[in-house]
Amino acid sequence: MSYCTFCKNLPSDNIHRVYHDEYYGIELTDDFELFGRFILEINQAGLSWETILKKQDSFFEAYDGFDFNKKAHYYELKINELLANSGVIRNRLKIKASIHNAQIVSEIVNENGSFSTWLKSKGELSLEEWVKLFKKNFKFVGKEIVNEFLMSINILPGAHDSDCEKFKIKKNSMKNLKLLIVFLMTVVSLPLISQISINAGTGLIKGFTVPKPFFGFHGGIELPRSNDETFYGRIGYYFPQKEDLAFSTYVTAADVNTFPNVLTVNYVTKTNYFTIEGGTRRYLGNDYDNGFSLYGGTNAMLIFNTVKRDYEKYDATGQYQWEPNYLTSPSEQNKGNVLSLAVGLQGGLKYTIPATGTLYFDINGQYAIFGKANNTTASNTNLYSQLFFSFNFGFRKDLY
Repeated sequence: MSYCTFCKNLPSDNIHRVYHDEYYGIELTDDFELFGRFILEINQAGLSWETILKKQDSFFEAYDGFDFNKKAHYYELKINELLANSGVIRNRLKIKASIHNAQIVSEIVNENGSFSTWLKSKGELSLEEWVKLFKKNFKFVGKEIVNEFLMSINILPGAHDSDCEKFKIKKNSMKNLKLLIVFLMTVVSLPLISQISINAGTGLIKGFTVPKPFFGFHGGIELPRSNDETFYGRIGYYFPQKEDLAFSTYVTAADVNTFPNVLTVNYVTKTNYFTIEGGTRRYLGNDYDNGFSLYGGTNAMLIFNTVKRDYEKYDATGQYQWEPNYLTSPSEQNKGNVLSLAVGLQGGLKYTIPATGTLYFDINGQYAIFGKANNTTASNTNLYSQLFFSFNFGFRKDLY
């Protein structure tokens, strides 16, 4: 029986079901989380996965939040402390292997910037090549451990069955994304007919329940199919907004002799929007290029959000300017991205001024049917909404 089949009919709060639905086969970019998953897979050897899942919170606490920088400096006293802790797996070989592996991961991060970057830099290796690489660098890593670890973080395929709902969601999302790209390319590559319009203007995006709107500008083209029906494409950029809620993190002195060695620094995240949309419009009243008209239609939109951390220059006490003498954790992601695919409806009003051009105003209602953040920084933004509206005002010029 596969893990997907086993989990399928379990209650939604069962530890296996939660792990399967929310964590298994999903990409990880946070280095502490990656190292933690690696440690859990090593400790699972010879035991049931349920045992590990029940102890994962205890592992997190006992292993200092899976901070490999700290774990790399565990000595005999700490080893004895772990051997006496019933909340973790009390196996001396596994504990010593995890300390060695923490030291290696620390070196990898120093040389490559992050554990995640190092893994991605290896390209599409076979399982046998991955096993060889892991055995060269790490301890207590057999074929099964390496395979399960890499499947669990979506580097190797096979985490989910082809008929598993989680697999279908991912597959359908990618299919929808490909269809949208083909659609947009089709719109752009339509043969130039007797008339084409270019347009530009300003606008804003407002997410449902998001407290702040995003202001920006847009530009696009419109191709008439008939007097009252058109294809259109539009690109928009909306300037970053900062969240009202501040967070804090720790920075460590680059020189161990610096005092204080650790500072608390506050930061806020800021998010922007870049959009690519395309669809059809039908004009009611006068035609596409004559007088007043109402118009409406359907569309699809690709949304790219960039999420950045904006750190304060001084620490939380206001006494120390921390840059450039202090550093954030190597595993801390200061920037992230969200890619979404949305579908929606559009309605608008336009007025064509003879021999001059067309003024227009329209409103889009969009719902994201797919969204993926590439790291924890991106996924933690409060300025992203699955349901949002855009308001656009601009000027269109017809070219003959």
